[in-house]
Amino acid sequence: MKYFKISFNGLDTYHENVPMIKEGDQLVEFVDNSNYILHDTEPFYIDMAKEESTALWKDILVEENTEIIIVLEENKMIGGCITVTHSPEVRMLKGDMTNAVLWDIRVDPKYQHLGIGTQLLNLSLNYARGKNCDCLLIETQNNNPKAISFYLKNGASLLETNKDAYPELPNETQYILKIET
Repeated sequence: MKYFKISFNGLDTYHENVPMIKEGDQLVEFVDNSNYILHDTEPFYIDMAKEESTALWKDILVEENTEIIIVLEENKMIGGCITVTHSPEVRMLKGDMTNAVLWDIRVDPKYQHLGIGTQLLNLSLNYARGKNCDCLLIETQNNNPKAISFYLKNGASLLETNKDAYPELPNETQYILKIET
């Protein structure tokens, strides 16, 4: 596997070539900043690539403050991450340009549990450190227990809970996690 930085112009290619699927039958409820309980729910399958648009990303992200990393296995894109700093339109920053945001991280399900996600997260943290950021902020949702477990295992803690972040999805709760850089 090889890790490469790509230009901002490669955003669409990144988004179109690496699956980002949320599926499961459990929802997360935090009991404190680093512990949670799982609640059973109806099985769900969400293809995030169809839910999100890079056109919106391009309006929000500042090109020179965005790093895009991809992972290739035999010329097939199998993962990647996007880290953002100093981008005033990124709501998670709330105007605080001393933090960075892990805008997106994904690994093809066939290649998960091989350390790729951890390597991508470490690269994101390194980028944030290089930009003198205090924390890496991460957004996830209560319907993504695999991601929450992954982030907590890698040193994240809960910063904020927002039950009203997605008005069109009343059963989905936004969690903002942070990792000190």
